[in-house]
Amino acid sequence: MPDIDEYNSTTSRKSLINFSLFLRHRGITHSLLGWLIFSVGLFYIMNYFIKIQLRIGQLPNWWGSIWLGLIIGYFLHLVEDSFSKQGVHWLAPFSKNKFKRSWYRYKVGGAFEKMMTFLATLGIIFMTGYWIWLTMAPEV
Repeated sequence: MPDIDEYNSTTSRKSLINFSLFLRHRGITHSLLGWLIFSVGLFYIMNYFIKIQLRIGQLPNWWGSIWLGLIIGYFLHLVEDSFSKQGVHWLAPFSKNKFKRSWYRYKVGGAFEKMMTFLATLGIIFMTGYWIWLTMAPEV
């Protein structure tokens, strides 16, 4: 769901609801509060249908893995956006300050962002394969 609040994003155009009509891009959705609301809300919605099993020291069930993947992906999206020239309002709506990394900032849609997207896709494929391998491996 990358940038579902961006009017011209692929996700927003293909979604049944165009969230950009009532959410400002890089507003509350690009903050810790927005991430927390999404994470908790998604947990309760998903847990309503199938119990999410999260235990310290154990792999989550497949449903919990989907939840974790979505919230970790969302958080990493915010981290990546904080390196862009536009920055991120991490503490919105409590602070108007944008956090921009001063030692490196990239252009949205540029070569660096495309390379990061490629590496993230490889990471997702690798982690999915690893998770499947862990769940299918015989227990010792």
